[in-house]
Amino acid sequence: MTTAQYQQQFNELAAQGYRVVKVSGWRAGNEPRFAAIWEKTDGPAWQARHQMLADGYQEEFDRLLRDGYRLRDVSGYHMYD
Repeated sequence: MTTAQYQQQFNELAAQGYRVVKVSGWRAGNEPRFAAIWEKTDGPAWQARHQMLADGYQEEFDRLLRDGYRLRDVSGYHMYD
């Protein structure tokens, strides 16, 4: 999926009670692409992010860790030469 397609799917499925259980990102030409597996399940509060650079990722990781969240999955990919 393109970034826009992934965001649309995320918005729609999260609103229906689905959670991302696995996401993969990769570079296709000069554009990012995403694939995701969703599961409809109850559980604790959760957060998801995509298309972040290293510094922003680390800041967000540290903030969410302080707030009691724990990392479940991360997919890194090389985007820029």
